[in-house]
Amino acid sequence: MIDELQQTLESAGIRVWRDTRDLWPGEDWRERIRSAITSNALVFIACFSRESVARKRSYQNEELVLAVEEMRQRPPSVPWLIPVRLDDCDIPDLDIGGGRRLSSIQHADLFGSGAKNGASRIVSTVLRILRQGSVPAAGVTEWRTPASDAEPQPVAIFQLVPADLGLNCTIPHALDDQWVSRELIREMAVSRRSLHELGEMRDTLVRREYLRALVTAKKIVINRSYLLKNQVVARDYNSDPVSRAAFVELLRVGAIVPFLLNERTPIESGFAGDPDAAEGARMWNDLLSEHDPDGNGRVEVQCVRLSWNDAENGQLVKERFFDAFAEGIRHATNFDYRRLLNDVGAAPSDTFEERLRLMPKISSSSLEAALTRAALYKRYVIEEQKEVSSGKYDFTKPDMVAFKWLFDLIYNSNLAAALGLALVAPADSGHRSVVYRPSRAAQADAVGSGSYEGSYLRTIVMETVQDAIFVGGYTSGSLAMFDGLTLSDVVAIRNSEAWRRYIQALDSLLAEPWLMSHPERGLPFVYGRYASLIDYISGISPRSPAADPR
Repeated sequence: MIDELQQTLESAGIRVWRDTRDLWPGEDWRERIRSAITSNALVFIACFSRESVARKRSYQNEELVLAVEEMRQRPPSVPWLIPVRLDDCDIPDLDIGGGRRLSSIQHADLFGSGAKNGASRIVSTVLRILRQGSVPAAGVTEWRTPASDAEPQPVAIFQLVPADLGLNCTIPHALDDQWVSRELIREMAVSRRSLHELGEMRDTLVRREYLRALVTAKKIVINRSYLLKNQVVARDYNSDPVSRAAFVELLRVGAIVPFLLNERTPIESGFAGDPDAAEGARMWNDLLSEHDPDGNGRVEVQCVRLSWNDAENGQLVKERFFDAFAEGIRHATNFDYRRLLNDVGAAPSDTFEERLRLMPKISSSSLEAALTRAALYKRYVIEEQKEVSSGKYDFTKPDMVAFKWLFDLIYNSNLAAALGLALVAPADSGHRSVVYRPSRAAQADAVGSGSYEGSYLRTIVMETVQDAIFVGGYTSGSLAMFDGLTLSDVVAIRNSEAWRRYIQALDSLLAEPWLMSHPERGLPFVYGRYASLIDYISGISPRSPAADPR
């Protein structure tokens, strides 16, 4: 049961320190445990059973004494120690200071019919504690969905900031509504199909990448507009009750985290006038209007913004998205554009470099013109008189494909950089490293805090791990193992021992990235755990030999 609780917490993006896993041979275990409890622990979960309570001498008793000493030094109004019962036992009646007793603290039960609800309450409590000081004091804000025929139900919205996302979190590039693989863009050039006319051919690739991301990372962040516009995602919350329940569960545990640009809730709708998103917005609001499958009376959603202070968020959005995109375009010749041309299958071109150099001047010839992806798409990618949403690419425009890849990489890299996350490059696509490198100025600015350097190192490690997983065949075919999976299968996979062991190995490497080449704690170890996970997945969805990534 403790293993299952740890897995549930880690699936919600909560880092867990546990003596049975985090102590290494030769370490002073008493000192390490004391340090973990008194110096590093933001929350202490004490698990009790009839067997453990009956013991007169145990290591747990020593740990509990340390925890009680630590709790006595904390204000009574600040929760820190959470008692958990593994069976119908009595919580020890220990004095914890201030006239309080350990047995008087509200506990959670992980046994019987209330086990699942107990685990959910523990996760919710821990998330509230971890977010204290970084978000409004309430931690959870309840909003009601728009009126419908049925009585609207409250939605529990957990307000995250980038620091809450943890190390093991990614952004799947393939969910961008303009993403297309190299193979399919060649198909578009020959057949003159639009992006939307690719239909199931493109949807299959996007679906693979979506499920891949949910399996290979604890959390994925999805731009809210993509949640509404991308039918590959929307089909899960607009289809059968089983898929809807699985989607709600992934929202509840924080496996799927919507990114909100300026909205304060995921149910605010600025998409009513957008024909590509209006239907998705309606279905999304319908989903959030329902009771959750566990009968708690609400759907729980963890949402992330750059800041929940509106003024600060507005400034950060301007700087890190709009200004950063324009800056990337102005300095496009500094990117590895020769690699970009190679990635898209184009011959090296001196004329492309010249076009890159002139692009900012031509595209912003007036003060009113903005260097946005939509504006640049219209000039360099889309057919004349067509809207960007049409997906009608003009292959007669010089270097159109290279320009499209460049705009997409800069656009999606900006969100990843703003959140300090890895951007998962889809198979058969250009890679983020073409455009994402820390500048000397950025490195110099971060010398004092080290935050930028740490974030950059973390994303490089995570992206290296994601790339290496498919090193045996880094093409769209290597992802075919996900074709037969449902979202319910993904939930089952994430609850499996094989997934937990893979995630533990990945977490360990992300915490100590300098061990990348270590055979027992580095990338080879993570890859071995992932290979075992693939064996587990193959038992759920048979895959062809060509799809085996090893």
